[in-house]
Amino acid sequence: MLFRSGPDNIFVLLQSAQRGWRAGMCVVLGLCLIGILIATLVARAVTRPINSMSAAVQNFALDHQRAAVPAVERQDEIGVLARSFKQMQDEIHQQLEALQESRAELEHMARHDVLTGLPNRRAFQERLEHALSRAQRSGEHFALFFIDVDNFKSINDRFGHQGGDAVLKIVALRLVATTRKADGIARLGGDEFVVLLDNPTNREDVVQIA
Repeated sequence: MLFRSGPDNIFVLLQSAQRGWRAGMCVVLGLCLIGILIATLVARAVTRPINSMSAAVQNFALDHQRAAVPAVERQDEIGVLARSFKQMQDEIHQQLEALQESRAELEHMARHDVLTGLPNRRAFQERLEHALSRAQRSGEHFALFFIDVDNFKSINDRFGHQGGDAVLKIVALRLVATTRKADGIARLGGDEFVVLLDNPTNREDVVQIA
């Protein structure tokens, strides 16, 4: 049987092709929508937590401030990664705090006498330079006392270094009790101390304190 083309047959073929094209487009659009939905779900489940953790890592690297870590409650690989980062962040923060405390202690030790706790020669030198600059600039006065312990060698010879150390501590406490908080007291070394009276009112006050 021979197939003869005609206007009716051509129209039927075009309609069939058009229906097939529409069906194909519907399938393509459906697949696109499914892909968009899957991408959105993946972004919510994976990409966003990772981006949030990346932002937290960058902020912690810049200012060393602990930030809230997302997804720590999750039980998948992202949750494991989040908990690992949180633990690392906490440990680094503790180490930084310990390092700051150690640095503060070292700075304090570098500027203070170990035995008496008073400022040492280095700290007093800075205090004296500041007082001199202020006196030249504003005309304020200051008084300077150099003090040592009489017969300190005999104290060490009789009572040993522990006895001598106890005497130095007592001297430091009495100097602190005699002066104001604004005044400067330092141990230069051995049995030598120095006191800087900050802007005394008159000479009689200096003599009385001395």
